[in-house]
Amino acid sequence: YFETVIHQLETQELEKIFSDFDRYMKSLLSTTVLQLVLARGDCASAAKCCLHGAHVGSEQLAEICKSFSEETEKTEWLNSLLMLASSATLAQQLLQHNADVTAADHAGESALMC
Repeated sequence: YFETVIHQLETQELEKIFSDFDRYMKSLLSTTVLQLVLARGDCASAAKCCLHGAHVGSEQLAEICKSFSEETEKTEWLNSLLMLASSATLAQQLLQHNADVTAADHAGESALMC
């Protein structure tokens, strides 16, 4: 069965399926790790988990934002996370914490383009 399905799919479609699966698994793992490191008070690691696709709640987001010692570091993190935001709710929360929707990455793309 799978051999037939694979032959019927174009290479791009198959790549998209695997890419979506990889993103989903990465999100599951990083969300679990996020909960563990936040329970231990390790907000720096929690911030990294978010960049790897962890689902973060508003209280968790506020806790991580408070942990940054420098405003520029927090802003860069928020802007990076905004570029990766997969839901309007998360994007709105990031904007409430002063993420810059017009900030561009190294390729010149902003969250508005994603």
